[in-house]
Amino acid sequence: MISLLEQVYDKFIVLEKVKNDQRSRSGFINQVTRLGAKLLELDKERATQQNEEEEEEEEEEEEEDLGPVYKKSFFYIENKPTLLHMLASRDLFDLCEIYLNDYYPEHLYSLDNPTILPNDPDKDTKFRKMPFEYAYAKHFDQTAAFLAGKMDEFRVRKLFQKNQNKILQCSLAEVINHNMKETAIKVLDCCINPDWPFVPTEIGVDNDESWSRLKEDPRSYHFYYDLLDSDQKGNAPKKPQEGMDKRDRFDHLQSSPLQVLINNEVTKKAAVSHPTVVMLVDRKWNTFGKRRIFMFMALYLFFLLMLALGLFGSENWGNEVDMVIKMIVVIFNILYTFEEVDQMFKEGRGYFCDWFNAFDFLGIATIYVLIPLYAFGEYKAFYGVASASFILNFMRAFKFFSAFEKLGPYAKVFFDLLKKDIWVFLQLFIVLMVAFTGSVFLALKSEKSDGGKIIDGKNDTLTFWSTMLREARALAEGKEFADDYDGVYSAPLVMFLLLNMAAIIVVLSNMLIGQISARYEKAAENARVESAIARAKYICKIEKSRFLCGNLRIKYYEKADYVTDDAKVKEILTDWHELKKDTESTREAIKKLQEKMKASK
Repeated sequence: MISLLEQVYDKFIVLEKVKNDQRSRSGFINQVTRLGAKLLELDKERATQQNEEEEEEEEEEEEEDLGPVYKKSFFYIENKPTLLHMLASRDLFDLCEIYLNDYYPEHLYSLDNPTILPNDPDKDTKFRKMPFEYAYAKHFDQTAAFLAGKMDEFRVRKLFQKNQNKILQCSLAEVINHNMKETAIKVLDCCINPDWPFVPTEIGVDNDESWSRLKEDPRSYHFYYDLLDSDQKGNAPKKPQEGMDKRDRFDHLQSSPLQVLINNEVTKKAAVSHPTVVMLVDRKWNTFGKRRIFMFMALYLFFLLMLALGLFGSENWGNEVDMVIKMIVVIFNILYTFEEVDQMFKEGRGYFCDWFNAFDFLGIATIYVLIPLYAFGEYKAFYGVASASFILNFMRAFKFFSAFEKLGPYAKVFFDLLKKDIWVFLQLFIVLMVAFTGSVFLALKSEKSDGGKIIDGKNDTLTFWSTMLREARALAEGKEFADDYDGVYSAPLVMFLLLNMAAIIVVLSNMLIGQISARYEKAAENARVESAIARAKYICKIEKSRFLCGNLRIKYYEKADYVTDDAKVKEILTDWHELKKDTESTREAIKKLQEKMKASK
């Protein structure tokens, strides 16, 4: 088995042909898996036969099960990992599954020989790694998730917490950054510990009777938040103490694993529904998030009120009042500028991926443009820019809607239409509009011509662009091409214009309405998940302060929490179970299809 991995697998898998050809790679791994499974079966039979022979020879001496040959010889070879370590480090998931489920489950916690961890700054402490750590180090998601799912919850949590030597063996942030979605979910599963009531056994009372008195449901649930709330080095959110080692200090500027999880496109939709994340976000939301968002919303509405007064009516109240209102707007705009710059540095490139940030940037920029225009008396340009600034700054209020489950779908539908659907629809509309505009213009030119100019029923001169404008108004306003066709155009041209208007007003307009309806239904179905993502992002944004003093992440930190609200936990667990069941059923269907295809070869 060892020779199969070291002499065959390792040499064949690095060949260019195999690396570049997924079909050859998958076929080779399948053959290795089948051969490895057969070797494990033969090894088990050989070990069993050996044990039976030894028992017959030494009947009086109680012999311990020797296990397979490599368990006795290879398992303890110096400077060599165990066979399960080798399988995990090569991402041979199927063989790992067969190895643990059918043959040697006791090897799950087997340790290799002591090595120095790469993230150990002192390089003087040696650790022995389990098979899970091999799969984690090479970012093999499926294998790492399988091994984590087999391990005890506290053993998994221990790996992702700083040990007694102040060293973090595994990092949840690294798991998320490498898109190890299944492993991240397994780690979060280990952060839930049901607290079952203990009923002591009374003397003279049957154990069965004592166990029958236990409740079917846990008394409470213990949720561990430290893995999500610490920094990426495993330091808990606490104020630094005097004499504390720098590597043990909490880095308040670093994104927490929760923020990394929420901002990752691969993990966020699945992870945000996980009970551990839900409970942590709900606790933060009820503790400080809801109060903060209402406070910031009230301040922003006051800013919009001042902006509206400054643009519409303050000049009639005297110069002093007008200047005070405009200064309030400028001060608020400066504060929002600092906020956006700070957010830009914190989020990096991710800042430019959010459409709400685009409206923030443009809204702030247009207000700065208004200042010199007003100062130099360029009122025509001032009011032109003010019209754009007014709508942009009012649309910035949508960012508060997304954190609420009822308002969120409307804001999401609006921005999704702007970002995705409208551009696709416009491509179809532009082609039809240009085609009909050219045809209608030429047809009109053949009938109503006066010195090369086309005259409609009201003696208005029609050009190609004015004809195109009427086509656009047909879609945007539902307005017909002309007020009256009778006596103005010939019957064939009237039929052609009616066909044109039917295509624009009836067909395209209803297509757009149908697309909006479908988009809203989709947004309504995912409203709970999307609002949870927006809420979590908002919480992570406001708690990630540049200052230690008053830092919300430190102030409201809880390592763990006992939740006794049975109804709430059951609802969250049920939702998670349904989501998990749908995912697993899809995965099982794919696996059955793959097995069927393998069998047909």
